[in-house]
Amino acid sequence: KEDRVYQISTQGNDLKKISDTAAGSIYIFDQVMYYLPKTDRTIMHTIDLDTFVDTKFFPIPFTQAEVDRPKGDTEGTLSLLIDGWVYSSGFAQYITPETNGFFKRKVDGSSSQKISDHKAILLAYLEGWIYFVDGWQNNWIFRMKPDGTELSLVVDQPVSKMIIKDDWIYFLSHTLGRVHTDGTSLQLFSKGEEFYLSENKIVYTERIDDYRISVYKMNLDGSNKTTILTKTNLGLVNVINAQIYLMDHDFATGDNTYYQLNMNGGTLKKVTSLMTIYPIKTINGVSYYLDLTRKQLMASDPDGSNPKVIASFSQPIQDVFFGTDKIIVSTYFYDKPFVVSSLNYDGTMLKVLVSTDYH
Repeated sequence: KEDRVYQISTQGNDLKKISDTAAGSIYIFDQVMYYLPKTDRTIMHTIDLDTFVDTKFFPIPFTQAEVDRPKGDTEGTLSLLIDGWVYSSGFAQYITPETNGFFKRKVDGSSSQKISDHKAILLAYLEGWIYFVDGWQNNWIFRMKPDGTELSLVVDQPVSKMIIKDDWIYFLSHTLGRVHTDGTSLQLFSKGEEFYLSENKIVYTERIDDYRISVYKMNLDGSNKTTILTKTNLGLVNVINAQIYLMDHDFATGDNTYYQLNMNGGTLKKVTSLMTIYPIKTINGVSYYLDLTRKQLMASDPDGSNPKVIASFSQPIQDVFFGTDKIIVSTYFYDKPFVVSSLNYDGTMLKVLVSTDYH
């Protein structure tokens, strides 16, 4: 009750309460659980899942995706892992001198340092420099060394998204633009609502009215603007390998319909699998993903061939976790119970572990 944290085996037994604190969002990495107490969201806690010792740990934890981030284009994230240090800002409901600022902390929690008074809401790291969007100063982009020295302003534009590629920072502000990583050669292109980089092109959208957008592409220097799709009520959701993915949301039913379009234009094709847009994980040559209803866990070869249903659920899937020998799936929809289930990797032995009205 009241969001206390429990542990249960994947077999559905050995239920054990491991914290008396009402926890908000939790994240588990490397046998450590990170969580924010609902009574004090200024301090992050960790629980060692071997000893169940609860320890205060301030920064937002890094994720496995950030640890394994592929080299290439670098998009701003909430935290960074650099040489054994986690870099993040304090996100607190009530700002105090202790929680306000930009911190770095050893992964093992042995050391913590405040390196700046800035609030970094987007961070990226490239060639010895941390680039960040400062939430206290108009969402401008700054850069500094990992020890907090050599702080300098890169661009005085209110930025909501940034991607670093080949010594250029591409950003979304009131307009799309780019600036050299040292703050020189600022270029502002055109109005935009969302953008991605693909095939050395910028793919972006402009809002036409309350319901419609147009999709364009242009060279990385802003030249050769070309219309791909005009006056559509579809929303841009991703661009991968020269393929544009768009979504039509039905507000009456809550259903989403997805479409694929080549960057060179052509005909919209209805997407029958979310694997190409949002693959979950590939393990031992098998790719796992959700079907379009989000009620079926699917598996296929990495190229999308030989798809099959691993498991079906009555409510939409919220999270999927991959253990040593079990897959753990949580499902939930509005006033329905929150259900956690386990199953083997081949879909057998599907079993409900938890069903509760506490979400």
